[in-house]
Amino acid sequence: MPPFKTNILLVTLFLIIIQNTFSQSISIDSLTEMSFDILEHRSINSKNDSVKKLYAKAFLLKAKKEKNTIKIADGYYSFSNIYRHTPKGVKYADSILTLKINQKNSEYPAKGYLQKGIQLYYLAKYTEALDNYLKANEFYGISNDKYGQLCVKHYIGLLKNQIDDKPKESLKIFRENLLFFNNKEKKATYQKQYLKSLFALADSYNRNNVLDSAEIINKKGISESFNNVDKYLYPHFLSTYGITMLYKKEYDMAIDSLLKSRQLFQNDKTNIAISNINLYKALLGKEQEPQAIEYLKQNDSLFKLHSEILFQAKISYEHLLKYYKKNNDDGKYLKTIESLLNIDSIVKNKHENLSKKIVNKYEIPILISEKERIIDQLNKANFSNKQYIIILILLTSLFLFFTFHFYRKSLINKKRFIALMNKNQKQNSIIDNKKSELIEVNTTKSTGLSEELVKEVLNKLSIFENSNKFIKKSYTLNTLAKELKTNSTYLSKIINSSKKVNFSNYLNGLRINYAIDKLKTEKSFRRYTVQAIAEEAGFNKAQSFSTAFQKKTGISITYFIKQLNEHKTTEKQDI
Repeated sequence: MPPFKTNILLVTLFLIIIQNTFSQSISIDSLTEMSFDILEHRSINSKNDSVKKLYAKAFLLKAKKEKNTIKIADGYYSFSNIYRHTPKGVKYADSILTLKINQKNSEYPAKGYLQKGIQLYYLAKYTEALDNYLKANEFYGISNDKYGQLCVKHYIGLLKNQIDDKPKESLKIFRENLLFFNNKEKKATYQKQYLKSLFALADSYNRNNVLDSAEIINKKGISESFNNVDKYLYPHFLSTYGITMLYKKEYDMAIDSLLKSRQLFQNDKTNIAISNINLYKALLGKEQEPQAIEYLKQNDSLFKLHSEILFQAKISYEHLLKYYKKNNDDGKYLKTIESLLNIDSIVKNKHENLSKKIVNKYEIPILISEKERIIDQLNKANFSNKQYIIILILLTSLFLFFTFHFYRKSLINKKRFIALMNKNQKQNSIIDNKKSELIEVNTTKSTGLSEELVKEVLNKLSIFENSNKFIKKSYTLNTLAKELKTNSTYLSKIINSSKKVNFSNYLNGLRINYAIDKLKTEKSFRRYTVQAIAEEAGFNKAQSFSTAFQKKTGISITYFIKQLNEHKTTEKQDI
């Protein structure tokens, strides 16, 4: 071994011995002589876990000796952060909630409920997390704590990110939250939450495919988080910047950022798993599939040890399934199917009614609370009875309208679902001979093309539609024109006239119909994620598929699948 490496090893061993000696020689009792502020500062700012825990333990012991309930809660809160994103983190948050804190203007128990919700969220227990956010929001509302309510709103936004058709709602939340930090004083006071809001906005821009805005916010976040004391969010900004570059197909830059962030995440298994998925996609973009697959295999190994990466494991198994199928590896293919089916059933239970619960338990109560606040203000201001009644009627009407809107939307969605279920043929296929002849005549007149040419192209289009070739992702107007042995101008005119849509919407329509037919007939297909269904139908992204599905059918893909499962269950019961 070279001399310099030997010296480094000896110095490292010496530091470890000194550190252990320090930890053992200082008794916790002697540390309790320090003030709460000093103990808290040393615990938070220590880079060593053992020392961090030592000061946190001394803080909690001092609080218990002095029977200071608020400080005991602070001690449990510190330990919940030390063991964040683990079951132990939830346990310490629970300890806060066992304390009887009746002190006016105290952050607790609201802070305890929020902390418990956050820990449950990172363990992928979304419904339980929401329950705790709602309790936190209730207590923050009682004390009129605007910052606390903003924090709850932030995590509600993160929950909405887990629902396939809610990315625009999340984006709105994070934009509004960032307005709270509109001056240097607020940024300095709530620096950590400011950076969290900035990161959530960057991530939300990615999810909504607003990539230029995502890049700007990410660069700002990278700079500001690097200059922050603990640099906690720095790897997160690096990671989401890598994802932005991935979506922009700047694969080398994406890989560089993702690898750097992955190394900095250390023991954060969820973010390591997310990085693995995006590294797979970036390497696939560079046509380096063997190297890409290795990152998915790492997620398989991670999931066996850490069940909280459930959703990342699901995505990884979906990609592995295609890889093993393509390479005729039947053994691994069947094993992966078993893993995926097992995860699918768990994921479905986790997401069940989450969207509805957010609306009913969070959004509607906020509206009611706002109504009551305004009524209370009117009472204090001694408004005349006439003014009071008019405003009360207006507010009540608004509330009733809001409630009716959800009820009406539910009925409309149900009717649209039934209409889709009763449709037994593809809309774009030309089946009826008389209708076909009429379309040919009208198309000939409107395009100015010859009858023979129109008839020939329409026949070829009919064959194309019935062949399901359209599920290939590579189709453009030019490639289809070459395949049909015509030119793109003629084909565009004929599609616009006969189908009453442009080429892009025509192709999307065929793919949506294909997905609907397959969802109706194949139970296993209904277990796929929206991303997997989208790719199977020929779309590149889940978001573009969801948007096209909503535009064509009037209902969301998640609603259709949910109703379809209920419909099939009812059919079985009737039999």
